[in-house]
Amino acid sequence: MKNSSSKNAPLILFCYNRLETLKKVISALQSDHLTQDTDIFIFSDGPKNNSVSDKSKVKEVRKYLHSLEDFSKSLKIFEHRENLGLADSIIYGIDKVSAQYESFIVLEDDLVISPYFLTYMNKSLKKYIDKKKVWTINGMGFNPNIFNISKEYKYDTYFTFRNSSHGWGSWTDRWNKVILDHTVLRNEILEINNQLNFNKGGKDLTPMLVNQLEGNIDSWSIRWSYTISKNDGVCLSPIYSYVSLVFAEGTHVKSYIESLDNNLELSKRVVTYPENVEIETKIARMAAQVFHPKTPLLLKENIEQKSYYKKYLIRRKLLHENVKNKPSYKKYLIRRKLFSTNKYLIKKVYRNENRWIKFLKSSYKNKLKIINKKLIKGLRKQ
Repeated sequence: MKNSSSKNAPLILFCYNRLETLKKVISALQSDHLTQDTDIFIFSDGPKNNSVSDKSKVKEVRKYLHSLEDFSKSLKIFEHRENLGLADSIIYGIDKVSAQYESFIVLEDDLVISPYFLTYMNKSLKKYIDKKKVWTINGMGFNPNIFNISKEYKYDTYFTFRNSSHGWGSWTDRWNKVILDHTVLRNEILEINNQLNFNKGGKDLTPMLVNQLEGNIDSWSIRWSYTISKNDGVCLSPIYSYVSLVFAEGTHVKSYIESLDNNLELSKRVVTYPENVEIETKIARMAAQVFHPKTPLLLKENIEQKSYYKKYLIRRKLLHENVKNKPSYKKYLIRRKLFSTNKYLIKKVYRNENRWIKFLKSSYKNKLKIINKKLIKGLRKQ
């Protein structure tokens, strides 16, 4: 496996049929100080449904790609005959490249980067390669006019619970653990503790994963996000972004969002890192609220005093003891009013944490009445 600590991580670039946006990211890469020392792999997705117009656009993209000369250390272009779709195309490309390297960097064709993007990404990947709690290096930060971190914070980077799909990097040993199977994810997300942990990155995350499971969106990123959360991982983000979006033209965002509109001239060649791999709760709270205005339950102030947090800790302890399949575990949860059922959650709770708390606070008799009436046939009162 290539890329020792002295070598740069490969860059994986994904594109489809948007020639003009692709030209922008290529132009940005040509201005990056490390592109000439980087192996680049480009994956070109195929046209949809034998569309004549789509075939023409994809053909133009590929013609442009093959015209690139002296672009990087090495350049390999992979062309899919058929359209895989965004998620499958990215999963395929990362799997293929990560099998050869121990770390990697990912870009899509609706992103522009700072001249120091690859410098920041490589330095960060090398710094945290042995820090297994760190799962992703985010290249994108938030617009500092919106995301205003206190001046007392003395570093250029911070740790967060949420990964970004807008220019990022990771390591093969982490990526190999990605949970892509929908059956596994359905069972996982229906445990309320998993939801509470996941939503520390923003209260939109669980509904987004549910949309993925229901086939309403096609996202690799939300599954990667859940994998990071499930493994108690964290992500590194820069205060001054190295990536900005090409608004309206790309896949990520169709309309303007101020928090993601970044001035890349603010990005730094030399960055400083936190002394320890730890989450600053105030920063994590601000980051989560960029995506959803309500504060995630586990990031609320004075949480130790909340009854639901105590129940959360008890469930976590029991689950970590790996006794969840024992009958005694189920009886204990019911007796202590900690019981959650997958069927109840999937219909009534997964989109609303407050509804879950209301359920927890209800009497034991009412809990069982609700569960039996709504969904669970055959559950007997203990």
